[in-house]
Amino acid sequence: MLQQILKSMYVDPEILAELSEEQKQLLFFKMREEQVRRYKEWEGKEDKKPKKPPKPGKRRIQFLKGKDGEPWTWVMGEGEGDASIEEIMDREDQLKAQRLAEKEAEELKRKNEELIRAKLQAEKQKLEQEKQRLAEEARRKEAQLAEEAKRREAEAHASRKEAKMAAERARKVWAEQERQSKELEKKKEAELKRKEQMERRRSFEEVHKKAEQRAKELYMSLKEARTVAIQEAEKEQERKE
Repeated sequence: MLQQILKSMYVDPEILAELSEEQKQLLFFKMREEQVRRYKEWEGKEDKKPKKPPKPGKRRIQFLKGKDGEPWTWVMGEGEGDASIEEIMDREDQLKAQRLAEKEAEELKRKNEELIRAKLQAEKQKLEQEKQRLAEEARRKEAQLAEEAKRREAEAHASRKEAKMAAERARKVWAEQERQSKELEKKKEAELKRKEQMERRRSFEEVHKKAEQRAKELYMSLKEARTVAIQEAEKEQERKE
């Protein structure tokens, strides 16, 4: 299959998708090697052909020549100020690892957000149940106080003024209970908000830390795969020689 790929210089996308990173690096190295071989073979044939004198008035391409009189060429990684091939490939591995790590971090962030929302929803339901319980307890106590006021009025044949005083006392007790209930509700809502902020901050720190660690792991994996591919290619070249 390798010979067929090198012959056609084409890789079926389905086959390429099944290859590991190490196999892909080795395949690309082989294809590049075949391109260089073909070019040198073509160059040798061209040098042997007799050169025809140009026709008058016909346009022709003139290559820039270097100090040695030969066509000027530039090899990536070997020019002055160029990064080496190893540095370029290393930089590409770092960028690829960073992109993969960011993608994984986004997925982790989404899952953490779902967990936070579910936890907050449970806390809100619990708070709502507590509010209903306190409201029910306040109504029950209010009814008891009103019943107690009526009983006292009936037993002692209290005056209208005493009845009003009893009712006023009951109203104040209920108002105090209502105030305490609302104050407790505010405290619990503030605590719930504080928990939400803490959960989100913790989630952000976790995602950021894991993204950095994952980027390093992916980079090392890609670098190792590339090194192995180059070593395999060099061994193959030695066997041919």
